[in-house]
Amino acid sequence: MLAAYVSGLNSCNFCHGNHKMIAEIHGVDPNLFESLIDSPGDSGIDEKWLPLLTYVRKLTESPSSVTDLDARVVFDAGFSEDALFDAISVCALFNFMNRMVEGCGVLFNDVDLLATKKLHEKGEKSATPYQDFVQVSTSSSKK
Repeated sequence: MLAAYVSGLNSCNFCHGNHKMIAEIHGVDPNLFESLIDSPGDSGIDEKWLPLLTYVRKLTESPSSVTDLDARVVFDAGFSEDALFDAISVCALFNFMNRMVEGCGVLFNDVDLLATKKLHEKGEKSATPYQDFVQVSTSSSKK
């Protein structure tokens, strides 16, 4: 969800579309994302998430303005230091990847998204979904 959120904030259609699809496979409401980008408070997401989303948005849009007070609000909402670090890591990674994807001109299309969705759905109940995904997508590309 955070990967899709950050990518949506950055208008990276490829990453937003792919990670939104993965979040949907894992039960996140597909209608949630557009409202999250526009107005998190009106999106219907559990209010506990709002301080973390506010933090991630600020870190994405104006990183030098993040303060200890921003972290304190996240902690007061019940998130641990590890959870905040994980969110910061996802945020940083997707800010980086969104710029790589956009800078390299990677395009988003529904045909590739559907094929990727099918691969992810096959591995949804697997104990090793990422290994399965890489093995299937690697063997498909060799054909």
